Amino acid sequence: MMEKLDNRVGRACTAKLRDTKGRFVKGHKILNGSEKGWFKKGNKGYWLGKTRSKKTKKKISKAFRGYKWPKEIVKKRIKAIREKYKDFPVSKASAHRWIISQKGKPNRCELCGTTKAKKFEWANKNHKYLKKLEDWMRVCTPCHRKYDRQKK
Repeated sequence: MMEKLDNRVGRACTAKLRDTKGRFVKGHKILNGSEKGWFKKGNKGYWLGKTRSKKTKKKISKAFRGYKWPKEIVKKRIKAIREKYKDFPVSKASAHRWIISQKGKPNRCELCGTTKAKKFEWANKNHKYLKKLEDWMRVCTPCHRKYDRQKK
């Protein structure tokens, strides 16, 4: 092996510090800070007080972002996950958010037929909160309470 593997910014890394795969090995003087080196206590970073260009910052940011999956594959995987858990019961709050995103906010009660109530809600017919559109009905708040009491 070569005596010097790397010579950056005037600091020499010797072959004794690394194993055959290039990884640092524990217990060496330079790692413990007894000699001048990167790992000595109080050593300030090379970039401390310096600025990088916008181009360099973008390159660094892009390198740390990781792999970007193609949109077709992402959509396909999300669709498969949604199909898998379509009939899976969820919390009441998330079920109500889901039905509002699918059918919008209700504006008429299916039980009493009123359109002048202060508030309309989505009621789950069988109280299992499955993600099935036909399992929901529009109701006003008083009818929703009556319906829930009857089901219990």
